[in-house]
Amino acid sequence: MTRILSFSAYIFISVLLFVFGLVNNYVCFVTFKRTKPSLIGVGHYLFTNSIISQLSLLCLVIKILHIIINTKSLIFHPTLNMIMCKMVSYFLSVFTRMCFWLTAFVAIERLYVTLYPKNNWLKQPKTAHRIILFIIVVLLGSHVHELIYYSNVTNPKYLERGKCSSF
Repeated sequence: MTRILSFSAYIFISVLLFVFGLVNNYVCFVTFKRTKPSLIGVGHYLFTNSIISQLSLLCLVIKILHIIINTKSLIFHPTLNMIMCKMVSYFLSVFTRMCFWLTAFVAIERLYVTLYPKNNWLKQPKTAHRIILFIIVVLLGSHVHELIYYSNVTNPKYLERGKCSSF
C-alpha cells in the first residue's frame, strides 16, 4: 500500500511540475516570440530557455515514469531499458545545463550593457544565435560520456523472482 502511495506521489508531483512549467514556459514563449524582445540578445536567450526548460521538465517526467515502470517490471526487453535509461538521463542532464548556461548569458549580457552602454556587439541577435548554437553543440558533446559509460544496475531483490529493475 505504501509503495502504491509513494509511486502515486512521484507521478503526481512530476506531472504537477510539468503542468505548471508548461503554463509558465508557454507564457514566456509567447512573450519572447514577439518582435520587440527579439531585437536584443536577451530576448533570444529567454525564448530558447523557455523551450529548453519545458524539454527538461518533459525528460524529468519520462525519467520518473521509466523508473516506476522498471520497478513494476513492465519493460521486459533489456536493450530497450538500457536505451531509455541512457537517452533520458543524457537529455535531462544536457537540457538542465543548457538552462543554466542560457540564464548565465542573460546575466552576462545585462552586465555588459550596464558597463558598456555604447557597445552593441553582444546585444545583437546574431551574436546571441551563435552563442546559443555554441552552447547546444558543446553541451551535447560534453555529455556524450553519459551515453557511453552509463550502465544499469540490477536490483538483487528482483532477481529472486525473475524480475529486473534498474536505477
